[in-house]
Amino acid sequence: MKTIIISPHHTITNWEGLRLSNFLEFSDFFLELPKLYPQIHFIFRPHPLLFDTIKQNPNLWNDSVESYLTKISRIPNMTYDDTSDYLQTFMDSSALIHDCGSFLAEYLFTEKPMLFIAKRAQANDSFTKHGKDLLDKLYLAYTQEEIINFINEVVINNNDYMKKKRVNFTNKQIIYNQGNAGKAIANDIIREIFG
Repeated sequence: MKTIIISPHHTITNWEGLRLSNFLEFSDFFLELPKLYPQIHFIFRPHPLLFDTIKQNPNLWNDSVESYLTKISRIPNMTYDDTSDYLQTFMDSSALIHDCGSFLAEYLFTEKPMLFIAKRAQANDSFTKHGKDLLDKLYLAYTQEEIINFINEVVINNNDYMKKKRVNFTNKQIIYNQGNAGKAIANDIIREIFG
């Protein structure tokens, strides 16, 4: 069974000038996905601060955290994950759908497809040059239809046409010194001391 992680960010309000989260717009749709795809297991793994932010701003959402979690618990092919260790969840998954900035680089290690749910002007306003370089290697969605297309084409039909581009970028820009970090640090110190 394929497994898709859904991981919305906590920035439903401006947080230090950042507003990445699309959770308020897609929360109902996230609960519909398991019904549309009963053959896929969905893991709902929000940023740890999302529900705290909602509780602090209850008028922003037409639901409650408790009610939403109850709805998830009633969906046979969806689980809620709030554990602190997400690395194994990443490795066991088939794909990630999210709007979390930090996951842009972290999930690349899996070499699995990733869909970033973006806001229209977001790439220009919210990301550094490196962040924009990362986004260029991922699937982007702005609508429910684009999310469905990603699931159908990339996850179900295994048409991950961006994989080579994504893996090459990861190997060159993210893990180019894997296993040699200590050696690189020692060499930098030696160069600094001895010229």
